[in-house]
Amino acid sequence: MKRYAKHLGIGVNWTKQELEETTLEGTSFKGFTDSAWMMYEIAKGRVDFVGWPLAINGVPLDIIDDSYGYDFDGTRFINFQAAVEFYQKAESLNKYLVDGLVSLLGQERFSYVLRVARLHPSISKKMADEVLAEITAQEFDRAEILQQPEHLSGQKEVAIESISSVTLGTERVEPEAIAWAMRRDIRDLLGLQQCEDAFFDEHEHLGGVAAFQLYHGLQLYLEARQDGTWGEQHDPNHSLW
Repeated sequence: MKRYAKHLGIGVNWTKQELEETTLEGTSFKGFTDSAWMMYEIAKGRVDFVGWPLAINGVPLDIIDDSYGYDFDGTRFINFQAAVEFYQKAESLNKYLVDGLVSLLGQERFSYVLRVARLHPSISKKMADEVLAEITAQEFDRAEILQQPEHLSGQKEVAIESISSVTLGTERVEPEAIAWAMRRDIRDLLGLQQCEDAFFDEHEHLGGVAAFQLYHGLQLYLEARQDGTWGEQHDPNHSLW
């Protein structure tokens, strides 16, 4: 995975259809679009290769410890640090920012680490420090809220790890957005509209576009939940409400 990180990164940043439909011009770009997916598939095949089982006198050797390693997005890494290094290299993410985010958020929130880092691939150290400062403040506020009794904080405690993302059409509703609404007992579009300013204030560190995407996904989700049948049959988070 270390050797083929850049090639594997093609599959992280593109789909086969996107590469086929891209309109990049110039000789170098044309060569990339023609061969990129093939390079990705070759690298992926080598990384996913599974060796033959070993046996002594017909007795299989059970030498694979499935409890060891770190699983993320369908891939098993030898450990968490290997996953960090892979994504940083594969997507050319800012190492200083990624390391700082990992220190703040930990491996349990690695998807959030990547989301923030992807928004700032070429960020300066000064700007990275500002992003880290904003998230530090956000995490401090989050910790304080979780430590307060529910009747004082006005928010109920919801473990983001227990929330599943939801796909509505082409839109993906992220667990962070759903958790935000649950903690404030926001159950419909009217309640969300009344807290719109608070939502964008708390997510401004993601940048305008990313924050709007989170908000838009939450709008679609709350709208879908107004149909009680949809909530019971299709909402993986129905029991958490």
